[in-house]
Formats: sequence, structure tokens, C-alpha cells
Amino acid sequence: MFSKLNKWAGGTIIAIVLTIVAWYSLKGQGLTDPGKVVQWMAGDLLFILMYWSLYRLAFRSISKKWPLAFQVRKRLFFQLLWVIVSVLIVGAGLDTLNYALPYFFKVGNNLRDFNHLVENSLLTIAPLIVIYNLYLFLHLYEQNIIENEQLKKEALVAQFEILKNQISPHFLFNSLNALITLIPKDEMMAVSYTQKLSNVYRRLLDNTGRKTISLSEELIFLADYIFIFERRFGAKMSINMNFPDDISHQLVVPFALQMLVENAVKHNTISRDNPLTIRLFIEDEHIMVENNLQVRNNPVVSTGIGLENITNRYNLLTGKQVIVLNTGTHFRVSLPLILKEDIHESNYYRG
Repeated sequence: MFSKLNKWAGGTIIAIVLTIVAWYSLKGQGLTDPGKVVQWMAGDLLFILMYWSLYRLAFRSISKKWPLAFQVRKRLFFQLLWVIVSVLIVGAGLDTLNYALPYFFKVGNNLRDFNHLVENSLLTIAPLIVIYNLYLFLHLYEQNIIENEQLKKEALVAQFEILKNQISPHFLFNSLNALITLIPKDEMMAVSYTQKLSNVYRRLLDNTGRKTISLSEELIFLADYIFIFERRFGAKMSINMNFPDDISHQLVVPFALQMLVENAVKHNTISRDNPLTIRLFIEDEHIMVENNLQVRNNPVVSTGIGLENITNRYNLLTGKQVIVLNTGTHFRVSLPLILKEDIHESNYYRG
């Protein structure tokens, strides 16, 4: 309520300032009769307030239709077009009202000079639109710089978290132990295992600083990561991925799926009697990562950095929320599908 009052108060102040500026212009043209000046200022003030109301109705939709910094020309064109249309509408309305109710609504003969009214209104209001768009452009530019820096920080945190987990003695011991077990049994499988392990580290380095990657690329990366876990746990763990064939337009934040799979392995009991099942699929425009919940007897201390990091990156990129659901029997994380145009939505004007 207070924000709406502030906006109307701001509009009223602007109208008064413009009216005073216009009065000085009239004074310079020789209009000094106090009665006529008051009548003219009352009419002009009413005109600007009515125009302000019309303009605000259209401004939000225009700004949301073309919200980005590089769309300033298109946005400016339609705003100026709306200025002309709304000035004509309000001017015609006031001129008609002035004739229809001459005693109750007498604001001066200047309103009858329709051309004069339109000309002065356009000259007064149009520069404000240009100034405001300049402000909006600078605001979006500054906002993008801040968001990009924050996104880089979150990406580095994610990369550090994954790297920390994968060079930890525990991860390396298990990975190398699985490799040692494979070598005498199946040399070809041991070679494949080594290649997959190498791919995991190589892709970690290759994706440094990237904000998004294609879902297909993330799934290739994830397949190598899952391969390592499958060799380690065998029948104790099952990972099922069900995605449509055409996923070329969809994006994800790097390492998000890997971090969620790793989170499931880290926090749940995995045994032949209690196998861990992880499912990845698309539902309702979200990527679902779901596992059966079987918490360890000695729970691993969780920092919460991984899930928080994923949530922050999605919010910074798209403004969309990551949904976390714990039913008591299953743990599910829903990641919004990202399209290229979604990345810009957080730049919408929210005034």
C-alpha cells in the first residue's frame, strides 16, 4: 500500500514541477494575469496527472515485453508512441469535458487550444521518457554486473566443492581400490574405468566459469560419473535416467546433477539388503532427481553448501526456484528446465 502511495506521490510531485516549469515558460511569453495563470496551471496539472495514470498502465507491460538493456531502442520507440497516443486521448477528453461542463469544470481557455496543449505536453513529457530509459539502462547494466560476479562466485564454490570431494582421501581410496580390483579380473574394463575417471576430472577443469551447459552435455558428464559408482557398488545401487531424445534446447547449471547424485550416495546407506535407487527424469518442466531415503546409522555431517549453491545459481540465472521435497521415504530435488530466454528473465523491470 505504501509503495503505491509513494508512486502516486512521486507522480504528483513530477506533475507539480512540470506545471511550474511550464508556468515560467508562459511567463516568458507574457502571460502574467494571476487568474489566467492559476486556471492554466490547474488545467495543466490535471492533464499531467491523467496522463501519468495512463502511462503507468502501459509502462509495465512495455518494459516486460522488452526488458533487456540491448532492447532500449525498441522499448523507447513504443513508449514514445504511447506518449503521443495518451496525450491525444487525454487532451481530447479534457477538451470535451471543458465544453461539456463549463461551470463546474472551468480550467481556462487554454484547454480549448488543443494543438497548443498537445505540443507543450509532448515537449514536456517526452524528455522524461528518454531520461528514465537512460536510468533503466544504467540500472540494468549495473544489476547485470553484480549478478554476473555473484554467479561467478557461486560457480567457483560449486567447482571447489566437487573438486574437494573428488580429491578427498575417501573418494580417491574408493576409486583406486575399485580400479585395483578390476585390473586382474577385466583389463579392458579397468582401462574404461580409468578413462571415465579421467573424463570426470577433465570436464571439471573444462567447465570452469561456465554459467550453463546443455542438458545433453551434462548427461554425458554424469554418465561417466555414474559409471564409477556402478563399478564401485555394483548391484547395491541402481541409477535410472529417463530423458526424451530431443533435449538440445534445454540447459542446466554445470555439475548440478552430479552434485545431487553425489549427495544421495553420501547421505544414504547402500547395501545388498538396502540398495540405493536414484531416478532422473523430466516432469512438469522440471528435471527430477529422486532417491529412496535410507539415512545412514552414522549420518555424515552435512555443510548444506551443495544444495544451497545449486539453488543460488538457478535463482541468479532465471529467478526460478529449486524445489526440495522430503516425504520421509523419498528425497526429491526439482530443477527448473532452463531455456536460453529464461536466463534474461531476472532482468525484468520490477518497478
